[in-house]
Amino acid sequence: MTPKKSLGGILLTVCALFLGSTAAANTTPKPLFRGDNFFVAHSNRVAKQTQRVSANVTFAMIMTRFSGMPEALSVGSLYQVVAGDGATVLIQDHNTQYTVPQSAVRELTVSPQPSTPVKMIGGKVILGFADGTTSQYASNFSDPLSLFSPLSYNVGSGGTVAGNFPAALSEQAHQRGIQVWPILASGFNPIQTNAILQSEQAKWNILTSVLAKVEQDGVDGINLDFEDMEPNDAPLLTQFAQDLRDVLHTTGKGLSIDVTPPSSDPHWGIVYNRPQLAQISDYLVVMTYDEHYAGDATPGSVASLPWMESSITSTIDTGVAPSKVLVGIPFYARTWYKVGGSLQSSAVAITDEQGLSNSSGSSSVWNAHTQQDILNYTQHGTSFTMWLENQRSLSERAQYVEKTGLAGVAIWQLELGTTADVIDLSSQF
Repeated sequence: MTPKKSLGGILLTVCALFLGSTAAANTTPKPLFRGDNFFVAHSNRVAKQTQRVSANVTFAMIMTRFSGMPEALSVGSLYQVVAGDGATVLIQDHNTQYTVPQSAVRELTVSPQPSTPVKMIGGKVILGFADGTTSQYASNFSDPLSLFSPLSYNVGSGGTVAGNFPAALSEQAHQRGIQVWPILASGFNPIQTNAILQSEQAKWNILTSVLAKVEQDGVDGINLDFEDMEPNDAPLLTQFAQDLRDVLHTTGKGLSIDVTPPSSDPHWGIVYNRPQLAQISDYLVVMTYDEHYAGDATPGSVASLPWMESSITSTIDTGVAPSKVLVGIPFYARTWYKVGGSLQSSAVAITDEQGLSNSSGSSSVWNAHTQQDILNYTQHGTSFTMWLENQRSLSERAQYVEKTGLAGVAIWQLELGTTADVIDLSSQF
């Protein structure tokens, strides 16, 4: 990227204290193993970025209840400001306007920006997650990608946001027609996430911090990754996602949201209002991996094709439009073995599978049900079994995405594979 952009594109007007806490954010990362139709040339992109809508847009978050507060309004929610006289603020909620005391709100003003269309690969969106180094990030830009989502922004106690993405790398991605939508992660901490979503101050801190970081880092959007939450936080997450989307879209930025497949698990399966989150976001990433996981009682695939199909079908059946869905694609497998009669497993990157396939006494056979090769091999007297992810299995998954009219795929994660693996996936579109 070129040197960091000016923060002038986003003017934050704070009517009370700004960011109260500077405590270090929880930096716990997500577990490691969990033909371009370029719509707008880079030169046109730069030209569009010089265009500005003349009128700024101001949002107000209600920070405290006030006398006579209408039931339709919520503390900790964001509303667009219509007018103000210093003592009161006129805000808009859907088609209704309300007058609220200036003392009950904090305001932020943003400069509207035009959005840039996402590059399509054969008519599909290919999002690549990443959690590597600067040099690895730069090498990823050779992959056929639409969106690049590095694990860059981590939410900590009180809504502090730590991390950044180098602006120079954003510019390198842009030169390849790739947009950068960094991950905004809650750190798999249900107690902390609950405290954040319950706190208007914490949500305000996140919104203002993210706006500043997005502008400073020259990125194009955010991937919202809040996982392992209290089930009662579902409506609070939906409202926060709506507020984040409103300010991002006003500034020309995009939003994707990660969700698990529907299940009965209270902390993972029922914490998402998937239809509403799909309407709010540009893309809903369905994390179709870890069908079988570390500690599972039975060995099996990380993502067999029938399970993946069932997960997507159940997601769509909740009311999610297929055109919003990005299907999670694991670039890893699990190898299963027994130690002292106890079943164990370890995650294996695609890049390491070939060495195991070539080990002494190994054999593999295509399984028509999972649509994967099952590899059996022996090392140091221990027998191992693994459901592989390779060129054939990736092609089968891509063909499913193509025939069902889904928006595209989301790869977890690029460093676990190679450019050739991304090409194997994209070549089916």
